[in-house]
Amino acid sequence: MQAAPGKVQGIRAWDNSYGVVVSAADSTVVTGNTLYDNLADGVRVFSGQNVQITNNFLRENTDDGVFVQAAAPSVTITGKKAISNGSAGIDVDGPNAHVTGNVANGNTTDGEAGLAAGRARATLTGRAGRRGVRARCGSAS
Repeated sequence: MQAAPGKVQGIRAWDNSYGVVVSAADSTVVTGNTLYDNLADGVRVFSGQNVQITNNFLRENTDDGVFVQAAAPSVTITGKKAISNGSAGIDVDGPNAHVTGNVANGNTTDGEAGLAAGRARATLTGRAGRRGVRARCGSAS
């Protein structure tokens, strides 16, 4: 699903390349969705500013539950459950991400990394599986 600026709410998406895609869509809200068994990520944010990803359930996606690319500054991810995804539950490369109040477990990359920060300057809080927070070339607090 390609998201225009606005809200993606209350959908159930499975067996797609991505559950939800945000691309060049500022101030988009992705909330209250169930996204599972997708071939890549449950939610992929290619670009966009002030994107909010809240209260979603993401499970058994082949890659990440949520992946935020570096071209997406100012993303907030809250109240999400990312369970048994093929990579990280939440993986953030975009700068200035705020990832709070999420549950991530049973995800498989790097010893079940639940929450990961790449090139991001990110605030990460929540419950994660074994080795729950992973920082790559960035800073996480």
